[in-house]
Amino acid sequence: MSEDGSPIHGLGEVPRVSAHYPFRAGDVLLLYTDGLVERRGESIDVGLRRLQAAVDETCAMFAKLLRG
Repeated sequence: MSEDGSPIHGLGEVPRVSAHYPFRAGDVLLLYTDGLVERRGESIDVGLRRLQAAVDETCAMFAKLLRG
């Protein structure tokens, strides 16, 4: 979004939607950009495996921290 709240890349007005999703203890919300999983000349499967590895590593790190 630009400073005035309009979308970048010349997309024009795009409707905004808000939603509420309750989280339970242990739930994980994963937010990522296409740049994490997409690379020129590389299969999307490779990018998705890279994402899965990053999630696995992060979850393991937090689990270790929580165990003390």
